[in-house]
Amino acid sequence: MSVAISSGKLVSDLMDLVRREGHERGDRLPSIRKLSAKMGLGRNAIRDGLLEAQSKGFVKIEPRQGVYV
Repeated sequence: MSVAISSGKLVSDLMDLVRREGHERGDRLPSIRKLSAKMGLGRNAIRDGLLEAQSKGFVKIEPRQGVYV
């Protein structure tokens, strides 16, 4: 069973994780699979959150390369 979480809350949680782990602009984030395990959410939810974060300018998604702050 999955827990419903709003996209705004997920983006906020992702950015909090980025800050806690000390990632800076240009750093590559962990894979969606690793983020999913750290946050206890499904990979699809993480992917959707990263897409939302990209639309707000927080991260840059480079296909087949990774997600960068």
